[in-house]
Amino acid sequence: MEQNKNKVERELGDMPKVPDYVNSPEFRQYMDELFERLPAYAQRAAAVPPESKGSIEWYGRAGRLLWEAREKAGLSRYEVAERMHVPVGKVRFIEVGLADERELNDRFLESYAKAVGDPDLYARFRKAFGPEV
Repeated sequence: MEQNKNKVERELGDMPKVPDYVNSPEFRQYMDELFERLPAYAQRAAAVPPESKGSIEWYGRAGRLLWEAREKAGLSRYEVAERMHVPVGKVRFIEVGLADERELNDRFLESYAKAVGDPDLYARFRKAFGPEV
């Protein structure tokens, strides 16, 4: 029995260590929210034709526009979230296209534009993606 235990310990010892952030409350919160969002994301992917307003591709392009504006401003998601007084997860999910249609609204977009210091961002977004979803 002891011999088997030592063998398992040797094999596990060769495995890569789990990064510390995996056990952080922020990471756990992110993963919980991700798993909450995925079913709606899957439904939308199946229901809305690709490239149509509200499709996963549409949300991906919309998020990318915001992401690029943030990066151009030299800001992290944490800094933008802090300036907007929202959780960083909200900024993260919207930028990667996992937005809920209720989240990507005029109030959010105006606040995001202000946070990244780009007063024209809201107008560019609306020109590219139309009125509120």
